[in-house]
Amino acid sequence: MSDSHPAGQAVPPRGKTQPHGEQASAPESVQSRKDHLAHIRHDLRTPINAILGYSELLQEEASELGLVNFLPGLRQMHGGGKQLLILINEYFDAARVDTWRNDLPQVRQELITPLNHVVEANEQLQAKATDRNDAGLLADLKKIHTACSNLQELFARHLTPTEGEPGEPAAVDKVAATAAEGTEEMDVELHGALSKYASILVVDDNENNRDMITRRLQREGYSIVTAGDGKQALDLLRSGKFNLVLLDMMMPIMNGYEVLDTIKGDPALREIPVIMISALDELKHAVKCIEKGAEDYLLEPFEPVMLKTRVGACLEKKRLRDQEVLYLRRIEREKKHSDDLVNVVIPIGISLMKEPDFNRLLEKILMEAKNLCQADGGTLYLMTERQTLKFAMLRNDSLNIAMGGTTGKPIPFPELPLHDPKTGDPNHHYVATHVALTGKSINIADAYQADGFDFSGTKEFDARTGYRSRSFLTVPLKNTASDVIGVLQLLNAQSAGSRKVTPFDPDLQQAVESLSALAAAALETYQHTQALREQLVGLRNTISKANGKESPEPSGSSNP
Repeated sequence: MSDSHPAGQAVPPRGKTQPHGEQASAPESVQSRKDHLAHIRHDLRTPINAILGYSELLQEEASELGLVNFLPGLRQMHGGGKQLLILINEYFDAARVDTWRNDLPQVRQELITPLNHVVEANEQLQAKATDRNDAGLLADLKKIHTACSNLQELFARHLTPTEGEPGEPAAVDKVAATAAEGTEEMDVELHGALSKYASILVVDDNENNRDMITRRLQREGYSIVTAGDGKQALDLLRSGKFNLVLLDMMMPIMNGYEVLDTIKGDPALREIPVIMISALDELKHAVKCIEKGAEDYLLEPFEPVMLKTRVGACLEKKRLRDQEVLYLRRIEREKKHSDDLVNVVIPIGISLMKEPDFNRLLEKILMEAKNLCQADGGTLYLMTERQTLKFAMLRNDSLNIAMGGTTGKPIPFPELPLHDPKTGDPNHHYVATHVALTGKSINIADAYQADGFDFSGTKEFDARTGYRSRSFLTVPLKNTASDVIGVLQLLNAQSAGSRKVTPFDPDLQQAVESLSALAAAALETYQHTQALREQLVGLRNTISKANGKESPEPSGSSNP
């Protein structure tokens, strides 16, 4: 752990007299002495956390591998670690703030005994692991041995009276700084990126803590990334996607409070839940973390089941929140779709129904759909009796192309057959024919990256003109019997206020599909009207011939 106080201030040294000529400071407050005790508990618990954590992991692995001769020694180490934790919690409890300094020699002696039991068992197990040539087991046992050495050093520093005052421990800021020296910075590790579970960022300056938490969570199937300090953690959070952060309180560069403040102050990160981890056991630290937005506070050393339960509960809460946000967005999309129908699409549909000229009707259908999506181009196909798609309208604003419809310019492209002329197989090679055959819309973000369709003609067109066809939205026109009578294809949606080409928005796709349904109804109505008009003309001719008179052709709209 680092030498910084949780609030960002170093704890001042004690037992020093004021320089001559200055007034002595006020007596040390009860709260400052309690803070001092809390930091000693924190320092001593850090190596104990390693002893307990690794001995628990090794017991589980030894049981799974059938290494029964290792289990007694591992249990002895774990038991010694538990006893050390009990003694530290008892002797450095805040209730003993006025008396603990007088007990230092006795405390040190009582702590040395269980620590020696841990070291003894550890050295015996290292010898067995060496005989087995088990590098992994030996590495973990050495980590426990290092933790024991660190604990012995902390006993010497914290439990030895200083020259300034009998029974006074060394300055906490210097001790913490010394304990942090030599801590090897660990590179960021990416584990199981394709895990079926969540991705978790573990942030701790202590390598052993990172390693133990990582191994614990990996056993549950989580994908773990680790960071050794707060700045590294923030860089990772801004460049990746994480479902949860486990954040240590006491770290160099940025302490846990500062990292938490930054996460919760960043709109892009604030929804990521954070579980704070610390050996500081005073309630005020947990309260402060929760007030700053942390999801939970986990006290080290913790039981494996506690870590599993807290992480699982936190991820479940996030899943439910994400689900709620998804539902709200879906409701907003449906509302927007309804508004578009009422305010935009339906008025267009009414306008189409009133259009008496067939070519102007085709033009309106294509242009209204283009305007709705701010598309640069579009094509309208009509189904023929030969089961082909005939080009009826073609527009491209960038290339200034306008063919078919009211322009009077013929479209020189051949009809697209829905079936292979030789085999009779359905023609799914082209997007337009596929949509006509299936009756389902297709939204393609980039034609050059799309699989399953033949865009060779599109690419040849682009090569000739210097154009770049990218996004496509192809929608069927269905009549009231759900038969496809045409296909509407839009090209290169553009972002609002610029000509930058973007994929077609799924919400606007729904609006275009609604418009297509109304357009198909308008076409169907026009066709029915034309058929009725032709029947009336035929009936008039028959009556006129019966009366010996010629009946003039009634004036009307142009025929398709």
